[in-house]
Amino acid sequence: CRSIGWESFSACSLISVNIPRNVSFIDKLAFNRCYKLVSINVDSENRWYASIDGMLCDKKQETLIYYPAAGKKIINIPNTVKEINEYAFYDCTSLTSMLLPKSIAGIGDNAFTGCTNLTKIYINREEPPFIEKRTFYRTNGELVIYVPKGCKERYKNSETWRTLNIIEME
Repeated sequence: CRSIGWESFSACSLISVNIPRNVSFIDKLAFNRCYKLVSINVDSENRWYASIDGMLCDKKQETLIYYPAAGKKIINIPNTVKEINEYAFYDCTSLTSMLLPKSIAGIGDNAFTGCTNLTKIYINREEPPFIEKRTFYRTNGELVIYVPKGCKERYKNSETWRTLNIIEME
């Protein structure tokens, strides 16, 4: 099998998934509602995908494609990552806090939808990354976005960021 299609493993009880070297396509919702999934591991000989600390990424590790729903509570997104795919953290109720690197340029639609326990996101980027209107849909009402000192106004002047609770880091 060279592809893993839409909701192929939806609502299954898998704890870990091993992606073989010949898989060239994985749908963004292939593991939707896999609430026990802790890690995705990709064969190092796969030419299209890679895994970083249980996260599914493109081979160059520039796009975070999917984070397992039962992954770690606190994560640091690697400095190589520039984009977070739509639905990447969809319904990750285990996630409480994360650090986004300076390299983050965009975060896809519904990327954090259903992350009801996510309360803190630290962004080490002075310019606001591109986000969609529904990037943070159905998240915790207590979600706080921490941005570099002196950058709050840049985020608040961005149409898609202005409705979020933004605080400058010390």
